[in-house]
Amino acid sequence: EGDWLTLTFFKEGQPVEGRTLRFGGPWSNWPKQPITVPADSFRAEFAFSPLTATTAWGYGVAVTASKRDKANLLAMPVLAQLRLSLAYLGTKCASLLVAAEPVVEEEKENRHWLKSPLFARGLPLQLPPTHSLMHPFF
Repeated sequence: EGDWLTLTFFKEGQPVEGRTLRFGGPWSNWPKQPITVPADSFRAEFAFSPLTATTAWGYGVAVTASKRDKANLLAMPVLAQLRLSLAYLGTKCASLLVAAEPVVEEEKENRHWLKSPLFARGLPLQLPPTHSLMHPFF
C-alpha cells in the first residue's frame, strides 16, 4: 500500500469526531492549504512499507496555536496578515507619539540632564568657561 501519515486530533483527551486525516502517495494527494482543527493536541503516526521506500524523503509540519476568535485570521492570505500586523504596529507607534509613555521616577530624578542644552539641541560651538556644563575634567 505504500507510505502514509495519519494525523489524529484530540480535544480534552478525546479524539475529534471525523478529523482523523490520512495522507500518502503523490503530491497531488496532500493538502495545499493549512488544516485548521479545533483541538488541543494531535498525534502524528507514520507508517511505511520497506518495499516501496526507494528514496529519502520526509515531512514538514508547522503547528500554530490560536484562539477561537482568531481562527479566521489563519485563513487570510499572508500579505493580508502582514498588512493587518503593520497597521496595528503603526497605530501603536502613533498612539505613543500622541500620548507618550508615563514618566518614570528615574526620569524625574535626572530631569536636569534631560533638559540640558546638550540633549535638547546640542552644545554651541563655544561655551564660556563659567557655564554649568563646563566640567573641570574637560
